[in-house]
Amino acid sequence: MSSMSNEVDYRLARIIFADMCEKRVIRTKKETGIVQAALLERYDPPFAFLESDTHSALSEDDFTRLMGAKLVCGRCGRNYGVRPWHSTTYNDRVYECRSKSVKKSFCGNSHIYEEFLPEIIKSVARQMMKKRHSVEQFIMNTHQIYDNDKLAEVHRYLGLVLSDGLSDLTTARDGLHYIISGIVVLDDVLEVKLVDETSVTCEIPEYKPRRNRK
Repeated sequence: MSSMSNEVDYRLARIIFADMCEKRVIRTKKETGIVQAALLERYDPPFAFLESDTHSALSEDDFTRLMGAKLVCGRCGRNYGVRPWHSTTYNDRVYECRSKSVKKSFCGNSHIYEEFLPEIIKSVARQMMKKRHSVEQFIMNTHQIYDNDKLAEVHRYLGLVLSDGLSDLTTARDGLHYIISGIVVLDDVLEVKLVDETSVTCEIPEYKPRRNRK
């Protein structure tokens, strides 16, 4: 396994670990310590950024800004930029291909609502976990810490991840910005490129901002 591939799997395992702690699937200090040790042993050698990560959680606003800067148009190759959208009525913001600002040169590619970008990326995170078998690797390498009752709860949580039944990954943003190198937008599809030169595709669902829903 290449160093870059190892880094991607390590990040995804940490997202699973952090989310399980957030949702109280992993509760005690003993469980937390054993799982952290198992993570480091599995992804050897430990990455130099481990300690700095622990103390530098991103806000959702910071995460959205970092992901927005990675958006590239799949039609004309320009970067995306954020701007107000019907601001006098709705006060929304969208990411839009910069060709929109060039007279008679707009390529017509899709825009993405700023507030929805984190949800799209979290959906991609779940796809990455399934595609790379990070969930199975994680549970296999931390299996020894669980008694039978806890193991059933852990399997229920992991089953939700694998089935897309988990509606949120509350801490996904804290690892994803390191492993996503670019996001190509082509009509209603995103191609999310990772640092190890693999990619994941995701359809952009129809979306209305929360303040406009009836």
